[in-house]
Amino acid sequence: MGRPTMSLTSSSFTLRPLPRTFGALVTDVRLSALDDATFAELYQAWLEHALLIFPAQGLTDAEQRVFASRFGPLVEQLEAVEISN
Repeated sequence: MGRPTMSLTSSSFTLRPLPRTFGALVTDVRLSALDDATFAELYQAWLEHALLIFPAQGLTDAEQRVFASRFGPLVEQLEAVEISN
């Protein structure tokens, strides 16, 4: 038996839980222009669903960093070292 898939519409976005799994689809929001109240709602949704999918955002690298840093400190990606066999 799967999870309910009823959509929830907040004042700032629409949240639709994914069927038979964890996570939710978030639409009707622009991540590049979030106010604190909207981010607080998204953060709560993240705590409840563990995975949020934001389709068609088209964020620049800088906008992605700003959005991601609202969840906590970012860790720089380490350079991968290629090992030959």
